[in-house]
Amino acid sequence: MKKALDSLAHADVRYRKYAIEEIEAATEYFADHHKIGEGGYGPVYKCYLDHTAVAVKVLRPDAAQGRSQFHQEVEILSCIRHPNMVLLLGACPEYGCLVYEYMANGSLEDRLFRRGNTPVIPWQYRFRIAAEIATCLLFLHHKKPEPLVHRDLKPGNILLDKYYVSKISDVGLARLVPPSVANSVTQCRMTSTAGTFYYIDPEYQQTGMLGVKSDRLRSLAEDSMLYSTMPSSTRSHSPSIHSRVSPQDIVSDSLTIQSGYESSSESSTTGR
Repeated sequence: MKKALDSLAHADVRYRKYAIEEIEAATEYFADHHKIGEGGYGPVYKCYLDHTAVAVKVLRPDAAQGRSQFHQEVEILSCIRHPNMVLLLGACPEYGCLVYEYMANGSLEDRLFRRGNTPVIPWQYRFRIAAEIATCLLFLHHKKPEPLVHRDLKPGNILLDKYYVSKISDVGLARLVPPSVANSVTQCRMTSTAGTFYYIDPEYQQTGMLGVKSDRLRSLAEDSMLYSTMPSSTRSHSPSIHSRVSPQDIVSDSLTIQSGYESSSESSTTGR
């Protein structure tokens, strides 16, 4: 009994620990037909663990800073819960495997580019996705005792479930910043910038000064010619392409644009 209690005391009970043998059996030793993606961290496989569809992300041996990102992701996702953050189901720390809930519609980037000849995302869904991600960022930016900045927000790191509910993933580059940053009083200087070129905040890239506004929502408001097929009556509500758009602005704009879109649709229907 004492041995069992000692083992429990030294175990991390925040997430389920999987043995590498369980993951190898579920993925048939990481067979190619189970592979559903590849990222900077490593390949991603779909399989079933505990009778549940999951996505397993495997650390590549040559991944730059992969081990530190692994620990960062485990630390954050095992302590934080939000409806629009991907759910960490477990991990295999010895081999750098992360086990997530399976997101049937893949990434927002893949769906915007219609990879695999998937259907166009309806505009109503796009507005909702923008509002969901902005709401989640507000949650992260106001987390206590320290706000959390994602630092790599982009369509490829936003996943969609079978109902097109969006969830932020890949928090391995996220950083806790001083509480004063949450109130936009100051910024903290990072020794080096991190993120993806084109999506990274230019001010953060040039100065190394990190704040909650460094999580730019360009990926939702501007990317992939998002407004190319939007009704002309709603385009005036779109955020400026060069502005640092805040989560509050995105929530407000999404509701305004959706209202304009619905009004435009009703007018078209009436005109017929």
